[in-house]
Amino acid sequence: MWLRNWTEKVRQSSKRGTFRDASRKGVAELPEYQFFAKFLDAAYSSVTRSVYKREVEHFIRWGGTIPAEPKTIATYLAAHAGGLAHATLSKKLAALHRAHLTLGYESPVRTDLVRDTLRGIGRIYFKKQRQVKPLLKKHLEAIFNHLHGLQGVRDRALLLLGFLGGFRRSELANLEVEDISFSDAGMVIRLKRSKTDQAGEGRDVPIPKLEGRLCAVEAVRGWVEAAGINHGAIFREVNRGGAVVT
Repeated sequence: MWLRNWTEKVRQSSKRGTFRDASRKGVAELPEYQFFAKFLDAAYSSVTRSVYKREVEHFIRWGGTIPAEPKTIATYLAAHAGGLAHATLSKKLAALHRAHLTLGYESPVRTDLVRDTLRGIGRIYFKKQRQVKPLLKKHLEAIFNHLHGLQGVRDRALLLLGFLGGFRRSELANLEVEDISFSDAGMVIRLKRSKTDQAGEGRDVPIPKLEGRLCAVEAVRGWVEAAGINHGAIFREVNRGGAVVT
């Protein structure tokens, strides 16, 4: 169970190796933990857990420890001011906040000292977030001229579906045959879960049928038929021999 393992690792990684209150128990160290462990594990995606783990380890390598005093975290922020984006610093604070709560400590991240330090860094070193240029129709058409074979059929379907549906990479990677319903008007993509839908309520995304090379419906249908995929993941690896890896 990731929470218990992470709790133990954070404790062991602390350079001081001791805590202001040795009797304080974190959530994963409570005797009742076994009854709600699986629900806590499901509360955060694997990506979020990996990010939290990485950010806390960065703080500890810098010289911090859990628990930390507000002045220590403020100093940590100041040490990286200007070198890291404001959004990156905020992400590190979120991880440290969660680490303290997990280990049963009050979070110093919510103190005025830490908040004002981050706010001041934003005012002095604020950098406009890098805007990624959008992929346009002319770009897609140029890309299609370089797609060949079964892998090209897959990539064309992948690009068009992502372009017209506005899907995230993770959403496309998790799509299965059972999530797509074809009709004369186009198709409907059922997203069972996404980054903005952590509760797993799901949503339906209609993709209309178009004329010409930019029809995602025909591209996806063509890929599924050419690859012989009847169930499971839609977008799969194509090996060097041109065969779909199942």
